[in-house]
Amino acid sequence: VVYDPMFNFLPFFNKFRVPSMALVMTQLSVAILAAIGLDALLKPVSESERQARAAIFKKTLLVFSAVFLAAGFMLLLGRGWLASIAAAKIAAAYGGTGQPAADVALARAGRDFLLVLLFLAGGAGVLFGYVNRSISKNTAMPVLLLLTIADLWLVGSESAHYQTVTEKNDVFKPTETVEFLKQD
Repeated sequence: VVYDPMFNFLPFFNKFRVPSMALVMTQLSVAILAAIGLDALLKPVSESERQARAAIFKKTLLVFSAVFLAAGFMLLLGRGWLASIAAAKIAAAYGGTGQPAADVALARAGRDFLLVLLFLAGGAGVLFGYVNRSISKNTAMPVLLLLTIADLWLVGSESAHYQTVTEKNDVFKPTETVEFLKQD
């Protein structure tokens, strides 16, 4: 519904080679909305407005906590069910049993879920402390920046490595043809 008008009228949107490249728009939009929200949260306001924001923040925090707890329980308690679904999908796509890959995927999902929970709890705690004026702006902003850097560092350090070390060394290894030509 939305894709066709954007493809036809939004500049450069029709230049994506694959539709998944449109995720760039989503990523940019989320970053901009987060910056706007943080800016609105950090603006000085009256005491009544601060109390109203604190109440809204508490309710929002409770809703997100409930959602994350439900997801965590599903990940931890429904591990066998999720593993069987993942194994079936992997086996259908690539053949074999798919169980080893499903086990690795679920182990990684569990670890990543705990990391996301840790970073969100840290960030929410800092923002909650700032909204309740128990943490100053000069303390909250560097702590949020450090949390962001730590999160990005963890994500960047665990990139997918598609080549083993021996394959990297063999990239420029001379072929038989090159060895034959060197004999001349």
